[in-house]
Amino acid sequence: MQELMTGPVRALKSVGADTLLVGTDQGVYCYANGNFRHYLFDKNILSRRNKVTDLERSPDGIVWAATDDGVGRLCLSEEQVRFFPSP
Repeated sequence: MQELMTGPVRALKSVGADTLLVGTDQGVYCYANGNFRHYLFDKNILSRRNKVTDLERSPDGIVWAATDDGVGRLCLSEEQVRFFPSP
């Protein structure tokens, strides 16, 4: 079952011919090949760590997400998520 995206869109980033990343107050949604995947930086969906305000992709393919509480790192090829909190 597809998960529905809710809340305001705060950032959009195209990362290929058929992949779109959407930053929201509830994490990052990745739309690829007609399907959505949802990534959280904190299991508590209401956490400030999930409020994504900007998205950038580095040359090595890693997606970086600015949030209200630090920076998230998302490796789409391995579906790995890490978070680096603000000091």
